[in-house]
Amino acid sequence: MNLRKNGGFTGIDISVALIILILSVGTITTIIYNFEVQSKAVERKSEASSMIIDILEYAKTSNFEDVNEEYLNQYKDQNYADKQGYNITIKCINDVDELKIENKSEDTIAKKVNVSVKYLVGKNEQNLEIYTWIVNN
Repeated sequence: MNLRKNGGFTGIDISVALIILILSVGTITTIIYNFEVQSKAVERKSEASSMIIDILEYAKTSNFEDVNEEYLNQYKDQNYADKQGYNITIKCINDVDELKIENKSEDTIAKKVNVSVKYLVGKNEQNLEIYTWIVNN
């Protein structure tokens, strides 16, 4: 008669438990990393949007004659010079032919202000671009 005890862990039990543990830790680490990357991407895009909207609102509240690239770049430099990792580009189009306005006169009646921000998320460069029209009243 065989009176061996069946208590304790065998080598196979421990090996299977370690494999399951390693796979679980790897999966959880990957999920947490992806969550952090996505969270940082949303945060950076939100910051870029905020900067663009602020510059466009400043352009809208300024005198029509004052709004040009130099004027808006001064505002950008005063307010966003300390923002590392964001490359802000401002383009102001006030050439009537370039604007393609129908029934145009020689006087500029509108300006298109285009603000774009390039920033990095991980190793990928992202670009956010928003524009608005400013009309001479």
